[in-house]
Amino acid sequence: MSTHHAPALRRLSVGIFAAIAIQALALGQAQAITVDLQVKSTSSATYTTDVVIKNDTSTAINGWTLTFKLGNTIKSFYSATKSGSDPYTWKNVSFNGAIAVGKTQSFGFTANGTLNGANMGGCTINGLACTLLIGGSPIGGASSSAASSKAASSVAASSKASSAAASSKASSAAASSKASSAAASSTPASSSSSSTAGVVRYRQTFDTLATGALWKNNLDSAKPKAHPENALVTASCGTGGSTCLRIVYRQSDGIHKQPPSSPVFVTASGVINWTPSDAGHSNTATDVLQANLPIDGKTDGSSKDSNAAVPAKAYTLSYDVYFEPGFDFAKGGKLPGLAAAAFDSGCTEDGNAKRSGTNWSERIMWRANGRVELYSYDQTRPSGSCGINKMIDQVAGDPPYEVPGQIPNDSKFRFKPGIWYTIRLSVKMNDNNANVYQRDGSGALVRDANGDPIPLSGNGEVSLAIKSADGATKRLMVYTNVALRDECNGPCSGTPPDTKATWVNALFFSTFHGGNETKRLTCIDLSKSTMTNVVQKAMPSYSGLTQARFDQLCASQINVPIFPILTWNPLRLTAARYDNMVVTEGYTAQAF
Repeated sequence: MSTHHAPALRRLSVGIFAAIAIQALALGQAQAITVDLQVKSTSSATYTTDVVIKNDTSTAINGWTLTFKLGNTIKSFYSATKSGSDPYTWKNVSFNGAIAVGKTQSFGFTANGTLNGANMGGCTINGLACTLLIGGSPIGGASSSAASSKAASSVAASSKASSAAASSKASSAAASSKASSAAASSTPASSSSSSTAGVVRYRQTFDTLATGALWKNNLDSAKPKAHPENALVTASCGTGGSTCLRIVYRQSDGIHKQPPSSPVFVTASGVINWTPSDAGHSNTATDVLQANLPIDGKTDGSSKDSNAAVPAKAYTLSYDVYFEPGFDFAKGGKLPGLAAAAFDSGCTEDGNAKRSGTNWSERIMWRANGRVELYSYDQTRPSGSCGINKMIDQVAGDPPYEVPGQIPNDSKFRFKPGIWYTIRLSVKMNDNNANVYQRDGSGALVRDANGDPIPLSGNGEVSLAIKSADGATKRLMVYTNVALRDECNGPCSGTPPDTKATWVNALFFSTFHGGNETKRLTCIDLSKSTMTNVVQKAMPSYSGLTQARFDQLCASQINVPIFPILTWNPLRLTAARYDNMVVTEGYTAQAF
Protein backbone atom coordinates (compact mmCIF):
# COMPACT_ATOMS: atom_id res chain seq x y z
CA MET A 1 0.00 0.00 0.00
CA SER A 2 1.29 3.43 -0.89
CA THR A 3 2.07 5.52 2.14
CA HIS A 4 0.49 8.64 0.69
CA HIS A 5 -2.94 6.90 0.82
CA ALA A 6 -2.62 5.93 4.52
CA PRO A 7 -3.96 9.17 6.10
CA ALA A 8 -7.04 9.12 3.87
CA LEU A 9 -7.70 5.45 4.64
CA ARG A 10 -7.24 6.07 8.35
CA ARG A 11 -9.76 8.92 8.14
CA LEU A 12 -12.15 6.66 6.20
CA SER A 13 -11.74 3.87 8.76
CA VAL A 14 -12.32 6.22 11.63
CA GLY A 15 -15.38 7.60 9.89
CA ILE A 16 -16.78 4.12 9.24
CA PHE A 17 -16.18 3.01 12.81
CA ALA A 18 -17.65 6.26 14.14
CA ALA A 19 -20.74 5.81 11.97
CA ILE A 20 -21.09 2.20 13.14
CA ALA A 21 -20.65 3.31 16.75
CA ILE A 22 -23.25 6.04 16.44
CA GLN A 23 -25.67 3.67 14.73
CA ALA A 24 -25.06 1.02 17.38
CA LEU A 25 -25.58 3.60 20.10
CA ALA A 26 -28.82 4.73 18.53
CA LEU A 27 -30.11 1.19 18.02
CA GLY A 28 -28.89 0.05 21.43
CA GLN A 29 -30.59 2.95 23.14
CA ALA A 30 -33.72 2.98 21.04
CA GLN A 31 -35.34 1.07 23.86
CA ALA A 32 -32.81 2.13 26.47
CA ILE A 33 -35.48 3.66 28.72
CA THR A 34 -38.57 1.49 28.98
CA VAL A 35 -41.78 2.26 30.81
CA ASP A 36 -43.58 -0.97 31.67
CA LEU A 37 -47.17 -0.92 32.93
CA GLN A 38 -47.55 -4.02 35.09
CA VAL A 39 -51.22 -4.45 35.98
CA LYS A 40 -51.68 -5.61 39.57
CA SER A 41 -55.46 -5.84 39.86
CA THR A 42 -58.60 -5.22 37.84
CA SER A 43 -62.31 -4.79 38.47
CA SER A 44 -65.29 -4.30 36.24
CA ALA A 45 -64.66 -0.57 36.10
CA THR A 46 -60.98 0.06 37.00
CA TYR A 47 -57.47 -1.34 36.98
CA THR A 48 -54.43 -0.71 39.17
CA THR A 49 -50.96 -0.84 37.69
CA ASP A 50 -47.36 -0.33 38.68
CA VAL A 51 -45.36 1.76 36.21
CA VAL A 52 -41.79 0.47 36.16
CA ILE A 53 -39.16 2.74 34.60
CA LYS A 54 -35.98 0.91 33.62
CA ASN A 55 -32.77 2.76 32.79
CA ASP A 56 -30.64 0.79 30.33
CA THR A 57 -28.68 3.83 29.20
CA SER A 58 -25.08 4.38 30.21
CA THR A 59 -25.90 7.29 32.52
CA ALA A 60 -27.74 7.40 35.82
CA ILE A 61 -30.98 9.35 35.97
CA ASN A 62 -31.28 11.80 38.85
CA GLY A 63 -34.87 12.99 38.85
CA TRP A 64 -37.37 12.18 36.13
CA THR A 65 -40.36 13.74 34.40
CA LEU A 66 -42.36 11.22 32.40
CA THR A 67 -45.12 12.00 29.90
CA PHE A 68 -47.28 9.62 27.90
CA LYS A 69 -50.82 9.25 26.57
CA LEU A 70 -52.79 6.60 28.44
CA GLY A 71 -56.30 6.64 27.00
CA ASN A 72 -57.93 6.34 30.44
CA THR A 73 -58.94 8.68 33.25
CA ILE A 74 -56.75 8.50 36.37
CA LYS A 75 -58.68 7.81 39.56
CA SER A 76 -55.82 7.81 42.09
CA PHE A 77 -52.04 7.44 42.08
CA TYR A 78 -49.08 6.80 44.33
CA SER A 79 -45.31 7.39 44.53
CA ALA A 80 -45.38 10.23 41.96
CA THR A 81 -46.98 13.59 41.32
CA LYS A 82 -49.33 14.09 38.36
CA SER A 83 -50.24 16.99 36.10
CA GLY A 84 -52.00 17.33 32.77
CA SER A 85 -54.94 15.40 31.41
CA ASP A 86 -54.01 12.62 28.98
CA PRO A 87 -51.26 12.92 28.10
CA TYR A 88 -50.36 12.91 31.77
CA THR A 89 -47.06 14.15 33.15
CA TRP A 90 -45.58 12.31 36.12
CA LYS A 91 -42.72 13.42 38.34
CA ASN A 92 -40.77 11.45 40.90
CA VAL A 93 -41.24 11.94 44.62
CA SER A 94 -38.49 12.05 47.22
CA PHE A 95 -37.55 8.38 47.33
CA ASN A 96 -37.66 7.22 43.68
CA GLY A 97 -35.98 9.93 41.62
CA ALA A 98 -32.59 8.24 41.22
CA ILE A 99 -32.42 5.41 38.67
CA ALA A 100 -28.96 3.86 38.43
CA VAL A 101 -27.80 2.27 35.18
CA GLY A 102 -29.58 -1.04 34.71
CA LYS A 103 -31.94 -0.37 37.61
CA THR A 104 -35.61 0.51 37.97
CA GLN A 105 -37.90 2.81 39.89
CA SER A 106 -41.66 2.68 39.94
CA PHE A 107 -44.87 4.45 40.76
CA GLY A 108 -48.47 3.45 40.15
CA PHE A 109 -52.03 4.50 39.61
CA THR A 110 -55.62 3.31 39.43
CA ALA A 111 -57.52 4.28 36.29
CA ASN A 112 -61.02 3.87 34.98
CA GLY A 113 -61.73 1.49 32.12
CA THR A 114 -59.36 -1.07 30.58
CA LEU A 115 -55.69 -0.68 29.68
CA ASN A 116 -55.36 -0.74 25.88
CA GLY A 117 -52.01 -0.32 24.15
CA ALA A 118 -53.71 0.96 20.98
CA ASN A 119 -54.70 4.10 22.87
CA MET A 120 -51.23 4.76 24.28
CA GLY A 121 -48.18 6.58 22.94
CA GLY A 122 -46.03 9.70 23.00
CA CYS A 123 -43.70 8.47 25.74
CA THR A 124 -40.93 10.87 26.79
CA ILE A 125 -38.78 11.03 29.90
CA ASN A 126 -36.71 14.14 30.62
CA GLY A 127 -37.33 15.19 27.02
CA LEU A 128 -36.09 11.96 25.42
CA ALA A 129 -38.35 9.34 23.91
CA CYS A 130 -39.01 6.13 25.81
CA THR A 131 -40.66 2.83 24.93
CA LEU A 132 -44.00 1.85 26.42
CA LEU A 133 -44.55 -1.76 27.46
CA ILE A 134 -47.50 -3.61 28.94
CA GLY A 135 -46.46 -6.55 31.07
CA GLY A 136 -43.02 -6.59 29.44
CA SER A 137 -44.27 -6.53 25.83
CA PRO A 138 -44.21 -3.50 23.51
CA ILE A 139 -47.61 -1.87 22.97
CA GLY A 140 -47.18 -2.85 19.28
CA GLY A 141 -48.25 -1.34 15.98
CA ALA A 142 -46.88 1.64 14.12
CA SER A 143 -46.92 3.80 17.22
CA SER A 144 -44.48 1.46 18.92
CA SER A 145 -42.14 1.50 15.92
CA ALA A 146 -42.41 5.25 15.66
CA ALA A 147 -41.55 5.55 19.30
CA SER A 148 -38.47 3.38 18.83
CA SER A 149 -37.38 5.37 15.77
CA LYS A 150 -37.90 8.64 17.61
CA ALA A 151 -35.90 7.33 20.55
CA ALA A 152 -33.05 6.35 18.26
CA SER A 153 -32.89 9.74 16.55
CA SER A 154 -33.28 11.61 19.83
CA VAL A 155 -30.51 9.66 21.53
CA ALA A 156 -28.23 9.90 18.50
CA ALA A 157 -28.79 13.64 18.27
CA SER A 158 -28.10 14.10 21.93
CA SER A 159 -25.06 11.78 21.97
CA LYS A 160 -22.70 14.30 20.40
CA ALA A 161 -23.88 17.10 22.68
CA SER A 162 -23.50 14.98 25.79
CA SER A 163 -20.25 13.18 24.94
CA ALA A 164 -18.05 15.67 26.76
CA ALA A 165 -20.27 15.52 29.83
CA ALA A 166 -20.37 11.72 29.64
CA SER A 167 -16.58 11.60 29.48
CA SER A 168 -16.35 13.76 32.58
CA LYS A 169 -18.94 11.64 34.36
CA ALA A 170 -17.11 8.47 33.37
CA SER A 171 -13.90 9.55 35.08
CA SER A 172 -15.89 10.65 38.11
CA ALA A 173 -17.74 7.32 38.14
CA ALA A 174 -14.44 5.45 37.95
CA ALA A 175 -13.17 7.27 41.02
CA SER A 176 -16.49 6.66 42.77
CA SER A 177 -16.35 2.98 41.84
CA LYS A 178 -12.87 2.67 43.30
CA ALA A 179 -14.01 4.28 46.54
CA SER A 180 -17.10 2.06 46.63
CA SER A 181 -14.98 -1.04 46.14
CA ALA A 182 -12.80 -0.09 49.07
CA ALA A 183 -15.85 0.46 51.24
CA ALA A 184 -17.47 -2.77 50.09
CA SER A 185 -14.47 -4.82 51.17
CA SER A 186 -15.25 -4.03 54.80
CA THR A 187 -18.92 -5.02 54.64
CA PRO A 188 -20.15 -8.48 55.65
CA ALA A 189 -20.82 -11.12 53.05
CA SER A 190 -24.40 -11.34 54.26
CA SER A 191 -25.63 -8.24 52.39
CA SER A 192 -28.10 -8.67 49.52
CA SER A 193 -26.80 -9.79 46.16
CA SER A 194 -26.50 -7.18 43.43
CA SER A 195 -29.13 -9.06 41.40
CA THR A 196 -31.85 -8.29 43.94
CA ALA A 197 -30.60 -5.00 45.42
CA GLY A 198 -33.08 -2.22 44.74
CA VAL A 199 -36.05 -4.54 44.21
CA VAL A 200 -39.18 -3.18 45.90
CA ARG A 201 -40.49 -5.75 48.40
CA TYR A 202 -43.19 -3.66 50.09
CA ARG A 203 -45.14 -0.55 49.23
CA GLN A 204 -47.99 1.18 51.04
CA THR A 205 -49.09 4.57 49.80
CA PHE A 206 -52.62 4.46 51.36
CA ASP A 207 -54.24 5.59 48.08
CA THR A 208 -55.68 2.10 47.59
CA LEU A 209 -57.30 2.03 51.05
CA ALA A 210 -60.73 3.16 52.18
CA THR A 211 -60.62 6.61 53.75
CA GLY A 212 -62.14 7.43 57.10
CA ALA A 213 -61.24 3.96 58.37
CA LEU A 214 -58.45 2.16 60.17
CA TRP A 215 -55.51 0.67 58.26
CA LYS A 216 -57.32 -2.65 57.82
CA ASN A 217 -55.39 -5.87 58.58
CA ASN A 218 -52.31 -3.91 59.57
CA LEU A 219 -53.06 -1.36 62.26
CA ASP A 220 -56.48 -2.37 63.53
CA SER A 221 -55.58 -4.03 66.82
CA ALA A 222 -57.44 -3.53 70.10
CA LYS A 223 -56.13 -0.04 70.96
CA PRO A 224 -56.80 1.59 67.57
CA LYS A 225 -60.21 -0.08 67.52
CA ALA A 226 -60.96 1.33 70.97
CA HIS A 227 -60.07 4.84 69.74
CA PRO A 228 -60.37 4.76 65.93
CA GLU A 229 -60.40 8.55 65.77
CA ASN A 230 -56.67 8.43 66.54
CA ALA A 231 -55.47 6.55 63.44
CA LEU A 232 -57.43 6.94 60.23
CA VAL A 233 -56.63 6.66 56.53
CA THR A 234 -57.40 10.22 55.45
CA ALA A 235 -58.02 11.73 52.03
CA SER A 236 -55.89 14.55 50.58
CA CYS A 237 -53.48 14.74 53.50
CA GLY A 238 -50.39 13.13 51.95
CA THR A 239 -47.57 14.32 49.72
CA GLY A 240 -48.98 15.94 46.61
CA GLY A 241 -52.52 15.73 47.99
CA SER A 242 -52.56 11.93 48.13
CA THR A 243 -54.26 9.82 50.79
CA CYS A 244 -52.22 9.32 53.95
CA LEU A 245 -52.35 7.72 57.38
CA ARG A 246 -53.10 10.46 59.91
CA ILE A 247 -52.36 9.72 63.56
CA VAL A 248 -53.66 12.01 66.29
CA TYR A 249 -51.65 11.55 69.49
CA ARG A 250 -53.70 14.10 71.43
CA GLN A 251 -57.14 15.28 70.38
CA SER A 252 -58.27 18.84 70.99
CA ASP A 253 -60.19 17.72 74.08
CA GLY A 254 -57.41 15.61 75.59
CA ILE A 255 -55.59 12.31 75.13
CA HIS A 256 -57.83 9.48 73.95
CA LYS A 257 -56.23 6.23 75.08
CA GLN A 258 -56.70 3.07 77.08
CA PRO A 259 -56.28 3.60 80.87
CA PRO A 260 -52.96 2.89 82.60
CA SER A 261 -52.38 -0.39 84.41
CA SER A 262 -53.94 -0.72 87.85
CA PRO A 263 -52.33 -1.84 90.04
CA VAL A 264 -49.04 -0.66 88.62
CA PHE A 265 -47.15 -3.62 90.14
CA VAL A 266 -47.50 -7.33 89.55
CA THR A 267 -45.91 -10.30 91.31
CA ALA A 268 -44.67 -13.23 89.22
CA SER A 269 -42.56 -16.11 90.57
CA GLY A 270 -42.14 -14.15 93.79
CA VAL A 271 -40.64 -11.09 92.05
CA ILE A 272 -42.41 -7.70 91.96
CA ASN A 273 -42.27 -5.83 88.66
CA TRP A 274 -44.15 -3.15 86.79
CA THR A 275 -47.42 -4.37 85.30
CA PRO A 276 -46.93 -4.44 81.50
CA SER A 277 -49.32 -2.76 79.13
CA ASP A 278 -51.82 -4.95 77.34
CA ALA A 279 -54.69 -4.51 74.90
CA GLY A 280 -56.76 -2.81 77.58
CA HIS A 281 -54.09 -0.63 79.21
CA SER A 282 -51.53 1.96 78.11
CA ASN A 283 -48.64 2.88 80.38
CA THR A 284 -47.08 5.12 77.75
CA ALA A 285 -48.10 8.77 77.41
CA THR A 286 -50.24 8.14 74.31
CA ASP A 287 -51.59 4.84 73.01
CA VAL A 288 -49.01 2.57 71.41
CA LEU A 289 -49.89 2.17 67.73
CA GLN A 290 -47.64 -0.73 66.87
CA ALA A 291 -47.46 -3.75 64.58
CA ASN A 292 -44.68 -5.84 63.06
CA LEU A 293 -45.79 -5.81 59.41
CA PRO A 294 -44.26 -8.56 57.24
CA ILE A 295 -42.27 -7.35 54.25
CA ASP A 296 -44.32 -9.65 52.03
CA GLY A 297 -43.40 -8.68 48.48
CA LYS A 298 -46.66 -6.83 47.89
CA THR A 299 -46.31 -3.51 46.07
CA ASP A 300 -49.97 -2.70 45.39
CA GLY A 301 -51.04 -1.83 48.93
CA SER A 302 -52.59 -5.24 49.61
CA SER A 303 -50.18 -6.30 52.38
CA LYS A 304 -51.68 -7.96 55.46
CA ASP A 305 -50.11 -8.68 58.81
CA SER A 306 -51.01 -12.35 58.29
CA ASN A 307 -48.93 -12.66 55.10
CA ALA A 308 -45.61 -14.51 55.05
CA ALA A 309 -42.50 -12.34 55.04
CA VAL A 310 -39.83 -12.30 52.35
CA PRO A 311 -36.76 -12.07 54.64
CA ALA A 312 -33.49 -10.54 53.50
CA LYS A 313 -30.16 -9.76 55.11
CA ALA A 314 -30.36 -6.15 53.96
CA TYR A 315 -33.43 -3.97 53.56
CA THR A 316 -33.99 -0.23 53.24
CA LEU A 317 -37.17 1.42 54.49
CA SER A 318 -38.22 4.88 53.38
CA TYR A 319 -41.32 6.89 54.24
CA ASP A 320 -42.55 10.46 54.43
CA VAL A 321 -43.67 12.02 57.70
CA TYR A 322 -45.27 15.39 58.41
CA PHE A 323 -45.71 16.80 61.90
CA GLU A 324 -48.74 19.04 61.73
CA PRO A 325 -48.45 22.68 62.86
CA GLY A 326 -48.48 22.87 66.65
CA PHE A 327 -47.10 19.34 67.08
CA ASP A 328 -45.93 18.88 70.69
CA PHE A 329 -42.82 16.70 70.78
CA ALA A 330 -42.96 16.74 74.62
CA LYS A 331 -40.11 14.56 75.97
CA GLY A 332 -40.08 12.23 73.01
CA GLY A 333 -41.73 9.46 71.03
CA LYS A 334 -41.22 6.68 68.51
CA LEU A 335 -41.27 6.46 64.72
CA PRO A 336 -41.42 3.33 62.50
CA GLY A 337 -38.41 1.19 61.63
CA LEU A 338 -37.34 -2.37 60.77
CA ALA A 339 -37.21 -5.58 62.78
CA ALA A 340 -36.67 -9.33 62.82
CA ALA A 341 -39.64 -11.70 62.63
CA ALA A 342 -39.99 -11.06 66.38
CA PHE A 343 -39.11 -7.51 67.42
CA ASP A 344 -37.41 -6.53 70.65
CA SER A 345 -38.54 -3.42 72.54
CA GLY A 346 -39.44 -2.28 76.02
CA CYS A 347 -37.21 -2.20 79.08
CA THR A 348 -37.10 -3.07 82.77
CA GLU A 349 -35.05 -1.43 85.49
CA ASP A 350 -33.54 -4.59 86.94
CA GLY A 351 -32.74 -6.47 83.75
CA ASN A 352 -35.33 -9.18 84.37
CA ALA A 353 -36.39 -9.11 80.71
CA LYS A 354 -33.77 -11.44 79.26
CA ARG A 355 -32.22 -10.37 75.98
CA SER A 356 -33.08 -12.63 73.04
CA GLY A 357 -30.35 -13.48 70.55
CA THR A 358 -32.88 -13.74 67.73
CA ASN A 359 -34.99 -10.62 68.29
CA TRP A 360 -34.02 -7.05 67.46
CA SER A 361 -35.48 -3.77 66.19
CA GLU A 362 -34.24 -0.47 64.78
CA ARG A 363 -36.51 2.56 65.13
CA ILE A 364 -36.25 6.34 65.18
CA MET A 365 -37.17 8.55 68.11
CA TRP A 366 -38.08 12.20 68.15
CA ARG A 367 -36.94 13.90 71.31
CA ALA A 368 -37.70 17.22 72.98
CA ASN A 369 -37.83 20.14 70.54
CA GLY A 370 -37.75 17.75 67.58
CA ARG A 371 -34.25 16.36 68.08
CA VAL A 372 -33.80 12.99 66.37
CA GLU A 373 -32.04 9.77 67.31
CA LEU A 374 -31.60 6.22 66.09
CA TYR A 375 -33.10 3.91 68.71
CA SER A 376 -31.48 0.48 68.55
CA TYR A 377 -32.52 -2.72 70.29
CA ASP A 378 -29.47 -4.75 69.31
CA GLN A 379 -27.48 -7.40 71.17
CA THR A 380 -25.08 -4.97 72.85
CA ARG A 381 -28.04 -3.69 74.88
CA PRO A 382 -27.90 -5.38 78.31
CA SER A 383 -30.88 -7.56 79.22
CA GLY A 384 -33.77 -5.40 80.34
CA SER A 385 -32.20 -2.12 79.28
CA CYS A 386 -33.89 0.38 77.03
CA GLY A 387 -32.70 0.91 73.47
CA ILE A 388 -29.31 2.33 72.59
CA ASN A 389 -29.63 6.02 71.70
CA LYS A 390 -27.65 7.51 68.81
CA MET A 391 -28.59 11.21 68.68
CA ILE A 392 -28.03 13.09 65.43
CA ASP A 393 -25.58 16.01 65.80
CA GLN A 394 -24.74 15.05 69.38
CA VAL A 395 -21.18 15.87 70.42
CA ALA A 396 -19.18 15.35 73.59
CA GLY A 397 -20.27 17.74 76.33
CA ASP A 398 -23.85 18.14 75.09
CA PRO A 399 -26.57 17.43 77.68
CA PRO A 400 -28.22 14.06 76.97
CA TYR A 401 -31.58 15.73 76.29
CA GLU A 402 -32.94 19.21 75.80
CA VAL A 403 -35.58 20.92 77.92
CA PRO A 404 -38.85 20.97 75.94
CA GLY A 405 -39.59 24.47 74.76
CA GLN A 406 -36.05 25.75 75.40
CA ILE A 407 -34.37 25.53 72.00
CA PRO A 408 -30.67 26.42 71.95
CA ASN A 409 -29.42 28.79 69.26
CA ASP A 410 -27.43 26.21 67.29
CA SER A 411 -27.51 24.38 63.97
CA LYS A 412 -28.40 20.92 65.27
CA PHE A 413 -31.02 19.01 63.33
CA ARG A 414 -34.58 19.21 64.66
CA PHE A 415 -37.85 18.17 63.11
CA LYS A 416 -40.07 21.20 62.54
CA PRO A 417 -43.86 21.08 62.33
CA GLY A 418 -45.39 21.98 58.99
CA ILE A 419 -42.66 20.37 56.84
CA TRP A 420 -42.60 17.01 55.07
CA TYR A 421 -39.54 14.88 55.77
CA THR A 422 -38.32 11.74 54.06
CA ILE A 423 -36.81 9.19 56.43
CA ARG A 424 -34.62 6.37 55.10
CA LEU A 425 -33.54 3.60 57.47
CA SER A 426 -31.24 0.90 56.11
CA VAL A 427 -30.20 -2.29 57.94
CA LYS A 428 -27.53 -4.83 57.06
CA MET A 429 -27.38 -8.01 59.14
CA ASN A 430 -24.33 -9.20 61.04
CA ASP A 431 -22.88 -12.70 60.74
CA ASN A 432 -23.26 -14.74 63.92
CA ASN A 433 -19.61 -15.80 63.89
CA ALA A 434 -18.40 -12.19 63.61
CA ASN A 435 -19.60 -11.05 67.04
CA VAL A 436 -17.03 -9.89 69.60
CA TYR A 437 -17.65 -10.52 73.32
CA GLN A 438 -16.43 -8.99 76.56
CA ARG A 439 -13.56 -10.92 78.17
CA ASP A 440 -11.63 -10.60 81.39
CA GLY A 441 -7.88 -10.20 81.81
CA SER A 442 -7.31 -13.91 81.33
CA GLY A 443 -9.33 -14.01 78.11
CA ALA A 444 -12.34 -15.76 79.63
CA LEU A 445 -15.84 -14.63 78.62
CA VAL A 446 -17.50 -12.19 81.01
CA ARG A 447 -21.12 -13.18 81.68
CA ASP A 448 -24.13 -11.13 82.75
CA ALA A 449 -26.57 -11.85 85.58
CA ASN A 450 -28.37 -14.38 83.38
CA GLY A 451 -25.14 -16.27 82.69
CA ASP A 452 -24.96 -15.08 79.08
CA PRO A 453 -21.84 -13.78 77.29
CA ILE A 454 -21.92 -10.01 76.71
CA PRO A 455 -21.69 -8.96 73.02
CA LEU A 456 -19.64 -5.85 72.35
CA SER A 457 -19.90 -5.57 68.57
CA GLY A 458 -20.63 -7.34 65.30
CA ASN A 459 -20.27 -6.66 61.59
CA GLY A 460 -23.79 -5.38 60.93
CA GLU A 461 -24.58 -1.81 60.05
CA VAL A 462 -27.50 0.61 60.29
CA SER A 463 -27.84 3.96 58.53
CA LEU A 464 -30.38 6.72 59.06
CA ALA A 465 -30.81 9.48 56.48
CA ILE A 466 -33.30 12.35 56.73
CA LYS A 467 -34.20 15.04 54.21
CA SER A 468 -36.68 17.89 54.29
CA ALA A 469 -39.05 18.18 51.32
CA ASP A 470 -37.26 21.23 49.94
CA GLY A 471 -33.89 19.49 50.23
CA ALA A 472 -32.52 22.32 52.35
CA THR A 473 -31.96 20.15 55.43
CA LYS A 474 -30.27 16.76 55.25
CA ARG A 475 -28.59 14.48 57.75
CA LEU A 476 -26.93 11.06 57.65
CA MET A 477 -25.96 8.86 60.59
CA VAL A 478 -24.22 5.49 60.23
CA TYR A 479 -24.10 3.06 63.16
CA THR A 480 -21.31 0.56 62.49
CA ASN A 481 -20.09 -2.70 64.05
CA VAL A 482 -23.60 -3.65 65.14
CA ALA A 483 -24.52 -7.07 66.58
CA LEU A 484 -28.18 -7.28 65.63
CA ARG A 485 -28.39 -11.00 66.36
CA ASP A 486 -26.51 -13.45 68.56
CA GLU A 487 -27.88 -16.89 67.72
CA CYS A 488 -24.91 -18.75 69.19
CA ASN A 489 -25.18 -16.85 72.50
CA GLY A 490 -21.41 -16.62 72.49
CA PRO A 491 -18.65 -17.59 70.05
CA CYS A 492 -20.03 -20.03 67.46
CA SER A 493 -18.58 -23.52 67.20
CA GLY A 494 -18.80 -25.26 63.85
CA THR A 495 -21.04 -23.88 61.13
CA PRO A 496 -22.76 -20.75 62.48
CA PRO A 497 -26.58 -20.65 62.33
CA ASP A 498 -28.27 -18.32 59.88
CA THR A 499 -31.97 -18.48 60.70
CA LYS A 500 -34.14 -16.45 58.34
CA ALA A 501 -36.39 -15.33 61.20
CA THR A 502 -33.41 -13.31 62.49
CA TRP A 503 -32.97 -11.49 59.16
CA VAL A 504 -34.87 -8.31 58.33
CA ASN A 505 -38.47 -9.53 58.16
CA ALA A 506 -40.75 -6.67 59.01
CA LEU A 507 -41.62 -3.01 58.84
CA PHE A 508 -41.91 -2.28 62.55
CA PHE A 509 -44.67 0.32 62.53
CA SER A 510 -44.41 1.86 65.98
CA THR A 511 -45.41 5.34 67.10
CA PHE A 512 -46.48 6.91 70.39
CA HIS A 513 -45.32 9.46 72.97
CA GLY A 514 -43.16 7.75 75.58
CA GLY A 515 -41.43 6.64 77.68
CA ASN A 516 -43.50 5.12 80.41
CA GLU A 517 -45.71 7.76 81.98
CA THR A 518 -47.04 5.37 84.64
CA LYS A 519 -43.53 4.84 86.04
CA ARG A 520 -42.87 8.59 86.06
CA LEU A 521 -46.06 9.38 87.98
CA THR A 522 -45.52 6.52 90.45
CA CYS A 523 -41.88 7.28 91.22
CA ILE A 524 -41.46 11.06 91.12
CA ASP A 525 -42.83 13.61 93.55
CA LEU A 526 -43.69 16.32 91.04
CA SER A 527 -44.54 18.87 93.72
CA LYS A 528 -41.02 18.74 95.15
CA SER A 529 -38.86 17.99 92.10
CA THR A 530 -37.03 20.60 90.05
CA MET A 531 -34.99 20.53 86.88
CA THR A 532 -31.86 19.96 88.94
CA ASN A 533 -33.18 17.87 91.81
CA VAL A 534 -35.41 14.81 91.39
CA VAL A 535 -37.31 13.77 94.52
CA GLN A 536 -38.68 10.25 94.76
CA LYS A 537 -42.23 9.69 95.99
CA ALA A 538 -43.01 7.78 99.15
CA MET A 539 -43.34 4.07 98.50
CA PRO A 540 -46.93 3.06 97.74
CA SER A 541 -48.62 0.20 99.51
CA TYR A 542 -48.31 -3.13 97.72
CA SER A 543 -48.04 -6.58 99.24
CA GLY A 544 -44.40 -7.63 99.58
CA LEU A 545 -42.95 -4.40 98.16
CA THR A 546 -39.83 -3.26 100.02
CA GLN A 547 -38.09 0.10 99.90
CA ALA A 548 -35.07 -1.50 98.27
CA ARG A 549 -37.19 -3.02 95.50
CA PHE A 550 -39.13 0.22 95.00
CA ASP A 551 -35.84 2.13 94.70
CA GLN A 552 -34.66 -0.39 92.11
CA LEU A 553 -37.87 -0.18 90.09
CA CYS A 554 -37.68 3.64 90.08
CA ALA A 555 -33.98 3.86 89.26
CA SER A 556 -34.51 4.83 85.61
CA GLN A 557 -36.84 7.69 86.58
CA ILE A 558 -34.69 9.32 89.25
CA ASN A 559 -32.28 11.22 87.04
CA VAL A 560 -32.16 14.83 86.02
CA PRO A 561 -31.98 14.34 82.22
CA ILE A 562 -35.54 12.99 82.23
CA PHE A 563 -36.79 16.44 83.39
CA PRO A 564 -39.55 15.25 85.71
CA ILE A 565 -41.70 18.37 85.68
CA LEU A 566 -42.17 18.16 81.92
CA THR A 567 -44.21 15.17 80.83
CA TRP A 568 -44.11 12.68 77.99
CA ASN A 569 -47.72 13.76 77.39
CA PRO A 570 -48.34 16.24 74.57
CA LEU A 571 -50.17 19.24 75.99
CA ARG A 572 -52.06 20.38 72.88
CA LEU A 573 -53.61 19.00 69.69
CA THR A 574 -50.83 16.89 68.20
CA ALA A 575 -50.99 14.91 64.95
CA ALA A 576 -48.66 13.51 62.29
CA ARG A 577 -49.11 12.14 58.78
CA TYR A 578 -47.42 9.14 57.15
CA ASP A 579 -47.15 8.41 53.43
CA ASN A 580 -45.16 6.49 50.79
CA MET A 581 -43.91 3.59 52.90
CA VAL A 582 -41.53 1.58 50.70
CA VAL A 583 -39.08 -1.22 51.49
CA THR A 584 -36.39 -2.11 48.94
CA GLU A 585 -33.87 -4.89 49.10
CA GLY A 586 -30.26 -3.92 49.77
CA TYR A 587 -28.32 -1.65 52.09
CA THR A 588 -27.19 1.94 51.60
CA ALA A 589 -25.20 4.36 53.70
CA GLN A 590 -25.38 7.14 51.13
CA ALA A 591 -26.63 10.60 52.02
CA PHE A 592 -29.62 12.04 50.19
